[in-house]
Amino acid sequence: MVQKNNTEKYFRLRKEFPCFVYENYTVNFSSTELTLGFVFRVEEKYIFNPTLRFPLHIFRKDITAKSLEIFAFHIGMVEMISYWKAFCSPKILVKPGRLNSAQERWWKKLFIHGLGEFFYTNRIEIQGDGLFEFYYSESAPIIEKSNPAHLTEGLIVPVGGGKDSVVTLELFKKSGMPV
Repeated sequence: MVQKNNTEKYFRLRKEFPCFVYENYTVNFSSTELTLGFVFRVEEKYIFNPTLRFPLHIFRKDITAKSLEIFAFHIGMVEMISYWKAFCSPKILVKPGRLNSAQERWWKKLFIHGLGEFFYTNRIEIQGDGLFEFYYSESAPIIEKSNPAHLTEGLIVPVGGGKDSVVTLELFKKSGMPV
């Protein structure tokens, strides 16, 4: 893995793009799948609209609409990470919901550890808790933690096209676990 010192670029991006916004999410059903849509933006110039699809059979039949909303919100938080790293904004405005302090700590830890390769290859050192701060809309509801009991047995493996996804899928398939 080739390292390149992008520390200056990192700080320039943070100054140029001080706020990354998780604007909203949508939840839609068809007869066979759940489709989640997200809107992330930086200023009015950069708008991202990723969509994820999940087969309905991975969810229990008795899943509630509230559980699906919580699930969608948290999937959006994960999806946001890939877009955030293009700007490295020191402020993240989360409009569709409000996290409590324990949830904020958990998400910051996920960002730091989940982007370890990004920070390493770009020679970016994060000082303590200074990666970013969460901010919320006044009307944002408090988000409860997701309840995985509404998923059927098995594993969901996010596939991003890299070798880690393929290796993970193959290891779980060989173990006999439902993926």
